[in-house]
Amino acid sequence: YVKKSILFCMLISNQIMAVTMDKITIQTPRGEPLPVALHLPEGQGPWPLLIMAPGGNYHMDNPLFLRTAERGPKEGIAVLRMDWAYCKMNSATLRCTGKASADLSNEIEDLKSVVDAVKKHLRNLRKI
Repeated sequence: YVKKSILFCMLISNQIMAVTMDKITIQTPRGEPLPVALHLPEGQGPWPLLIMAPGGNYHMDNPLFLRTAERGPKEGIAVLRMDWAYCKMNSATLRCTGKASADLSNEIEDLKSVVDAVKKHLRNLRKI
């Protein structure tokens, strides 16, 4: 069940290696691009990973998300910020111009795509 508010998911990964930040695009099974930004602590992992998915038509570059993503690595937590496939950012308002699906099925698929990508690729920091 996905709410239209900020959704946080915790994953534990024991093989993520250290880098600072990387912007990546993940494809959903529908072929939709999902922009994500990965923030990692310095040094050697493993670290817990926080996946941040915005709600309420906010974009992953919202100042609150950026501050949290920058703080996480300082506390030893890797942070992955994502946008929903429907989200096309309005740079003036930092809000999405699209709309979520009526039953949130697309957004559930978006989040599953991110989790699958983390499990499959990001554990070894391979390109997605």
